[in-house]
Amino acid sequence: MQSIEIEKRKRYIEVKTTKSRKAINSNRFKLTPNEWDTAETLGDNYFIYCLTINEQSKNIFIIQNPVKQHELGNIKIDKNLVVEFSKTSGQWNKLLELHTKSCITFLGLWWYGCRHSRKF
Repeated sequence: MQSIEIEKRKRYIEVKTTKSRKAINSNRFKLTPNEWDTAETLGDNYFIYCLTINEQSKNIFIIQNPVKQHELGNIKIDKNLVVEFSKTSGQWNKLLELHTKSCITFLGLWWYGCRHSRKF
């Protein structure tokens, strides 16, 4: 997904989602080789949004420049590109959820499948 910030800087976003009925304590996700290569190429313009959804809450952990975070020791990556992140590698945010006729919006990001664009 691509987003444009107020300063007109492009933000490339990879969304990783974990959904469960119970509380989620996972701080792991898997990247593809292409996603890691893209992160290396885009640097500070590349973000990973780790979306966790359960019956009690919807939260998102945002990691900017995962390659840099790995170099700083804030995330671990194994040979299969399974990423384990720490609290110091990004920031947790509670999601704001807005329902429209055709989609759900989280933090102002249009979720896949939306048919109508609206400004809030």
